[in-house]
Amino acid sequence: GAKIIKNYIINNTIIPGGDTLALAGGIMIWCESGDNAVIRDNLIKDNNLVSSYGAFGGGAYIFSKGDVLFEKNEVIENKIDGHNYGYGAGLIVDGMGDYFGQSIINNNLFKNNTAAAVLAQRAVGGGVLIRNVSPKLTNNIIVANEAEYGAGIGIEKWPNFSGDAKPLIINNTVSGNIADYGGAMRVWGSGTEPIIINTIMWDNTSSVSGDEINLLSGGQVTIRYSNIKGGWSGAGNIDADPGFIDSLFNLSDTSWCVGNGADSVQVDGNWYFAPSIDYYGNLRPHPVDSYTDMGAVESPYPRVPIPPVNIKEDDLNLPLKFALYQNYPNPFNPKTTIRYSVGANGHSPLQHVDLSIYNILGQKVATLVNKKQPAGWYKIDWDAAGFTSGVYFYRLSTNKGYVETKKLLLLK
Repeated sequence: GAKIIKNYIINNTIIPGGDTLALAGGIMIWCESGDNAVIRDNLIKDNNLVSSYGAFGGGAYIFSKGDVLFEKNEVIENKIDGHNYGYGAGLIVDGMGDYFGQSIINNNLFKNNTAAAVLAQRAVGGGVLIRNVSPKLTNNIIVANEAEYGAGIGIEKWPNFSGDAKPLIINNTVSGNIADYGGAMRVWGSGTEPIIINTIMWDNTSSVSGDEINLLSGGQVTIRYSNIKGGWSGAGNIDADPGFIDSLFNLSDTSWCVGNGADSVQVDGNWYFAPSIDYYGNLRPHPVDSYTDMGAVESPYPRVPIPPVNIKEDDLNLPLKFALYQNYPNPFNPKTTIRYSVGANGHSPLQHVDLSIYNILGQKVATLVNKKQPAGWYKIDWDAAGFTSGVYFYRLSTNKGYVETKKLLLLK
């Protein structure tokens, strides 16, 4: 496959004549079925598209039926200005027609890119624009971009075209982007359903609606274990200053983003996992402990507990109810992870929790948790190296009368 690695792609300008689209100021990645491409370690800067019709992809344009890996690039200060359309000043991942191959967008910086259009409601995606396709975005820093819609990320599903817009967005930092609608993100169109995990969206601004997220025309979004300014419903989400200590988006040692992400999350029966490294190539989670941070940059600090007292569900999205979740992996050998939540609704700050393992005869064979815990989401590993293969049960019980049991399978 094609490879574009360690290049300076800068100061290019495209101004086509007549009513012609201007495409890809820096790089055009066009792959047919069976093709693939790697775009890595490039500086893509100060490229410009100007068209009396439409401009797409100021820095880069991905239009692919094959696999594309776009990683460790700096996409900076690219501009698009189209009369009718201005789409994806930094990057556009386009699935129009049947060009919806798998694109992986990892560990990139998208900064100071600007999308403009003469016609209203047509400048979308200052940092990244995703259209009718479902790429995976991890460990990207998306900052200080501008667009009318979705200054950080624009996501669209156009009607009458095949393909969905269901990107997976994990451990990204989106901050300081400026839009009319959706400073961090704009989600538009039925079938547009991003899943967002471990991501920080903070201090983005809009002049009309949605400083962080703007939902339009049937779009929907699922967010878990993320820090969204102004709050957003979903397990593990918080609304708290991330405490960036520098322009590199490192977290302070008191940030609630430290250790309060998730290494794995189940959504609609599917499991999604945090990347094993961060934006700078450091291990995730950091060896200081076993907890995953929110955002693109993993800190070297131990987990910062979120205070449980006097915190409302609307403020920090702490669980209102006790719950026991299915272990993962299952079947397993020899280790598996069990997640559960301790509810905050009307209870004292601490509740006694017991989580134990039983064999098929109902005999307790291990106790994993037996202590008081504050409201929150928890996980614990069971190492069954000393146990024989077979069916076991894990049971969560509390002093508030909650009891739930689930089955797990050990296969050696």
